Amino acid sequence: EAYSCWRNCLNICYNLQGRLNDFGMALAGCAKRDEPRLSSSSSSKRAMQAAEDVEATSKFTPGARNVLTIISRYVRLFNILCYASFARSHRPLLTPQGMRRMVTRGLLTEKEHTILINSRVAATARHNEVLMWMFRTALDARRAGHFYGGYGFEQNLLLRIQEIRGEGNYMEAILRGRMPFFYAHIVQILVGFITIFYPFVAFSSGLSLTLGIAGVVFLSLTYQGLFDLSKRFLDPFNNESYGYDPIQVDTLIAETNAGSTRWMLGLEDMPIPYRSIEDASVGGLDSFVLPDEGFTEEEIAQRDADKRLREEAENLAATLLADEEDMNEKLEEAQQAAQDEFNEAVKILNAPPGADFVAGIDDQEAVDLNDSVTRNATDVDAVLDLRTFEVKEEQQRRDSIDYELPSKKLYDQYIET
Repeated sequence: EAYSCWRNCLNICYNLQGRLNDFGMALAGCAKRDEPRLSSSSSSKRAMQAAEDVEATSKFTPGARNVLTIISRYVRLFNILCYASFARSHRPLLTPQGMRRMVTRGLLTEKEHTILINSRVAATARHNEVLMWMFRTALDARRAGHFYGGYGFEQNLLLRIQEIRGEGNYMEAILRGRMPFFYAHIVQILVGFITIFYPFVAFSSGLSLTLGIAGVVFLSLTYQGLFDLSKRFLDPFNNESYGYDPIQVDTLIAETNAGSTRWMLGLEDMPIPYRSIEDASVGGLDSFVLPDEGFTEEEIAQRDADKRLREEAENLAATLLADEEDMNEKLEEAQQAAQDEFNEAVKILNAPPGADFVAGIDDQEAVDLNDSVTRNATDVDAVLDLRTFEVKEEQQRRDSIDYELPSKKLYDQYIET
């Protein structure tokens, strides 16, 4: 009876873990995904492009991934609160201090913490409230378009939630309906009487001292050991503090936490995009069809050789493309230079006979020269202010400056002329 109680509790723990994994797997498989876009509208060209681009994968949409992440956190929260309700070793998590600590560690938000604390649900039944959060979040995400599926999808989710609820409540039923401990105490008293009075019975029946002592030791160890083991089996979560925990709650929690994100991470990248499956009839899946017996040594060598040839061809194409870009740049420069020379020649040929000024050429040079004078005027004035020379030397320097860099006045006279 005691072993049956322990075994049933252990089976329920793993069944509960399996139902939570089923729930996460169903959501991850039906989550909406971003498919790689193909440029061509033709089905044959799309299939050819998908076959060539074998690196293209589909990923979860940002909204679907966020929903899966939140539901995974709810799975971990439900699991911890559920075992905190079953096992006294984790019961401090249900206290106000424990709930605040879960907020600090990032397992709860402030809003969720407030709702759980102010809820009329009992503290030891808060995991049921989190279970409803999981279910409702999945339904709302399906309505918002983050999951594929219809009413059949919702029915499947409802079935998974009911199974999770059933496993959790069955655990409570087993813990409450186990063998009463007063029956175990009666058995302990009977075992104690047997071990105490056995020596007297043995000596009165004429057994030797050696056999009597050996019988007392054997009966004491056997009966007392079996009785201690039965008490531990009757208390699978060590709620009565017998000094040993037959079911490792921390291990079960860690396994469920790992499984809460296993399916989402496992389907993070889908190797075969939907586009390739859609164009399967025109070769969209040829890159993923491999021989059942595997490749032979000759085929492996041929594949390696083809791979090297493709790499060499890609490198050669990249080199030719780079050379072509350089040639195009040089050609454009040569064409621009020829065009500029042609334009200058046209302007010179169209100038009036004997003109001192060619429009479009000399005026541009004058404008460039004027810009140079304007940029240097400030520096020239600063030098002249800092140094004082004699009138003759100063005039000579100004004349030299006017000669090398014409002033604005000379430039204006030049333009008027």
